[in-house]
Amino acid sequence: MRLRSTPVRRLIAASLTSIALAATAVLAGPDGARADPAPKAPAPRPLVTGAGPILFYRAGDGLAETGIVNVDGTFRQLLTVGGFAPGWTSIVPTGNGRVLFYRAGDGAAVTGLVNPDGTYTNLLTVGGFELGWSQITKS
Repeated sequence: MRLRSTPVRRLIAASLTSIALAATAVLAGPDGARADPAPKAPAPRPLVTGAGPILFYRAGDGLAETGIVNVDGTFRQLLTVGGFAPGWTSIVPTGNGRVLFYRAGDGAAVTGLVNPDGTYTNLLTVGGFELGWSQITKS
């Protein structure tokens, strides 16, 4: 199809020129130099499962540490968060980073929070519970 009208041809030519100038502006950096047209990948960042940190506890001396399992399956230690009291026999995750510590010998129980950054916050003393529970689970 041939355009007979000169004003229509001029309008189309002007539009194409505007598009070309806009594309050039997008490809040029702030100093006017041509920028790399390929988008840059974001800087790498640690990828975690979203399940939150893992709490490690050693009953003999109360040492406690946190870490995470990355999406690629690797493990990264975060922080040393205790000396907790030694001798806890059960540590039960109760949801949203909260945990229940129970000691079967005297029925003591406390709650705490493992924060997303791997820090730990003591919450409350909630026992004495009955002595000798051998299994505690979240339902």
